[in-house]
Amino acid sequence: EGDSARELTGGDTEDISPCWLPDGDKQIVFQSMGLARSSDGYVIARGPSSIQLLDSEKGEVSPVLENDKFDYFDPKVSKNGDLFFIRRPYELPQYKTSNFITDTLMFPFRLLRAFFHYLNFFSLMYTREPLTSASSPYVDADMKEIMLKGKRINAEQALKKGLNINGVPSLVPKNWELVRRTKEGSETVLAQSVMSYAINDDDQLIYSNGSGAFLLENGVIV
Repeated sequence: EGDSARELTGGDTEDISPCWLPDGDKQIVFQSMGLARSSDGYVIARGPSSIQLLDSEKGEVSPVLENDKFDYFDPKVSKNGDLFFIRRPYELPQYKTSNFITDTLMFPFRLLRAFFHYLNFFSLMYTREPLTSASSPYVDADMKEIMLKGKRINAEQALKKGLNINGVPSLVPKNWELVRRTKEGSETVLAQSVMSYAINDDDQLIYSNGSGAFLLENGVIV
């Protein structure tokens, strides 16, 4: 009825995407990743995502899928008990020498850009006119790099070089795979370049590559 709540997980982790198991035993699968913090308490890195099983009555958590080389995320369970999830290689964030050189060279331009937006904001606030010659308020929508599921994606490059699915370019790499795992533990890759997915009432899979949506029937796009 919404009159009570209790925490089901704890620890310095990020626990998301819970999904009830269909057998009614009050068990949940969910995505979990450990957090690395600086001495000031700020999150500076996230560990590989794993899939955990929680027994909400006993308060016990056990691993279902975890591997230092992969991220497992967005778990869902079908009516027959099959586990679906997205798998991708885990990459530890690294600040390389090339990043330092790029940041150093781009610093003056980024500073000027920030200063312009600062002045443009005040111009819009007090005169309702942007500093640009456009007839409508200036909006800078830089879609070259975006964050998806915790990963930085160069959208412009991905749409040019990514896998095309039925003529639709993919926003995420080919190694983002939609996987089905049976109760016996056998795994089948159902699709590649999968950003997100859903299971409808007929246990059919609908997934997106970031640019389009596709329906899967018996492993075939229809």
